[in-house]
Amino acid sequence: MEPSEISLKLAELALRAKQVEITSDLIKIGIPSIVALVGTISTIIVAFKSHQKDLTIARLNAEKEQEKEKARLKAELIKEISVNIGEIHAVAIRYVTFFASKIDLLTTGHPFPNMAELREHHTQLLSKLHDIYETETKVLLFGNVDVTEAFREFHTSLTSVCYKYNPQDSADLDRVHQDTFMVGQKKDALYKELSAQYLGEISSQSSATI
Repeated sequence: MEPSEISLKLAELALRAKQVEITSDLIKIGIPSIVALVGTISTIIVAFKSHQKDLTIARLNAEKEQEKEKARLKAELIKEISVNIGEIHAVAIRYVTFFASKIDLLTTGHPFPNMAELREHHTQLLSKLHDIYETETKVLLFGNVDVTEAFREFHTSLTSVCYKYNPQDSADLDRVHQDTFMVGQKKDALYKELSAQYLGEISSQSSATI
């Protein structure tokens, strides 16, 4: 073999040895880098999923609090409506009781000595009827069809009694009792609807706290 061929062969062997050395160095450097990169990516993915989970939990908790607050406000509104209805019904019963006593006395031929007080009770009832429009606003705000319908029936019945039986007028006593009884029935029907809604809202609040 010629000296030139020997030199070429040696150079080729040296080059191959250098390539092996370079490849080995790259592997030594690259594998830890790849492992570190994979670790970093895994950490980012885990952190992202954890963040998504936290956001979902926060959203669910916020929705639960909103539902709880909504139920509380509805329950408070129902209580306000119920109190207003009870007040105006009490005023109406007082007036009708005085009015019926007037009719009873006049029917038996006796004078009625409390005309001024009867007029005062009627004035109070008229005032309450004016105030009931504020209650109607609350009923409409509540937004339940059954409650709204029951309220309007009660309101109509009550208004009829108020304007049918003026202090200076006379009337059939049995009819007065029937109309008063009807007002009471309408009030009870309204309370039944309000009670069903109230218990439903209380149940919603309890569920929201679990």
